[in-house]
Amino acid sequence: MAVSELQSGGLASRFAGSIVRLGDGLLCAVLTQRVTTLAAAVTFVLFTIALAIVPFWHPEYNWDMAPYLAVALESTIPDPAELHRTVWSMMQAGATEDQFRQLTTANAYNMAQYANPDTFHSQLVFYRVKIAYTMLIRELGPFLGYVQVTQWINTLSVLLIGAAMFAWMRFAGIMQAAFIVIPLMLLGSFLTMAQLAMPDLMGSAVMILGVYFLRSGRDWWAVPLLFLGFLARTDMIIYLFALVLASAAFGGRLAPVLTAFILAVLAYVPVSQAGDHPGWWTHYYFTNVEIQNDMRGFHPAFSVTAYLEGLVRGVTSSFRFHNWLALFMLLIFGWLALLRVGRIPREGVTVVLLAASILGILGKFVVFPLPESRVYFPYMMILVLTLLEFWRPRFDMETRPVR
Repeated sequence: MAVSELQSGGLASRFAGSIVRLGDGLLCAVLTQRVTTLAAAVTFVLFTIALAIVPFWHPEYNWDMAPYLAVALESTIPDPAELHRTVWSMMQAGATEDQFRQLTTANAYNMAQYANPDTFHSQLVFYRVKIAYTMLIRELGPFLGYVQVTQWINTLSVLLIGAAMFAWMRFAGIMQAAFIVIPLMLLGSFLTMAQLAMPDLMGSAVMILGVYFLRSGRDWWAVPLLFLGFLARTDMIIYLFALVLASAAFGGRLAPVLTAFILAVLAYVPVSQAGDHPGWWTHYYFTNVEIQNDMRGFHPAFSVTAYLEGLVRGVTSSFRFHNWLALFMLLIFGWLALLRVGRIPREGVTVVLLAASILGILGKFVVFPLPESRVYFPYMMILVLTLLEFWRPRFDMETRPVR
């Protein structure tokens, strides 16, 4: 009986081994480098197209849409009461009943802004500085519809981000890394950004495309795009400064990024003054310490305690409700692991972009610790692509180590 059992066990083991070898052979035959690379490219293209449909298929009527529409319309509707009525009529016409209820009654702040045209008008000082975004809504709104313009901006931005990242992976020869990039983009709030009427996606699109031009050696092509990113979100000036520092430290071409940074510096004060922006500290306090229903006459004195309170709140909210900080930590440890095995060179354009992304993310958070992942998305994706260039992951079965 014992001999019979041993023979039976040996037969089963040989059969299992044959199945494994057969499966391994099929994988080697199917998952060639060419097929796997093509599959990654097609998957990324389909992913981009699917996300480009989202702004029209499943839009999210977020509260910030209202002040952005108001800024776009205020030149033709100067009366705050009429402007308030027009904007909220647009919001109600497009939003579902549940969405509109959330927009107007979710908390005391939303209720106050819906009930009082003057307090709502006082909030616009934070939104006028996003001049590239609001200008597009203002100019295209009469032809496409004001709400619809925000959806078109998102759709085109998704396509531009997808095209820029696809071109980057193809240029660097890391197309199979698309299998990693897709879930990381989703963790970075790419889907959520596509749903929201906010300038983040537009700013990310032109910034990523501009940085791709830096990566591919077309440095001066990047300058207008980097400056346009600043006009979409003025806080992108921090990343431009990080690019200048990293270029100076790691052998990058300094003149193009310095030009973009100087243009942003020269435009910063006029843009802020034109929008009647209350200044960094007032904005910081409003967003990170204590929200205000009415901004008229609100100018809090600077406080180190309040600044640190905002910083701590940003860290805790980032871990509790968002993904960017955990993802950033993962990428930092990935960078250290690659550094340990000698995969990170001392200089070069990719090192410049890697360093600028790390500095830009840290600088952005220290200056204004917003917890939302959307704020860090472009820098995070640039960091992802640079690390993947050094790692060069492959998922095909060619040239595997023999076991």
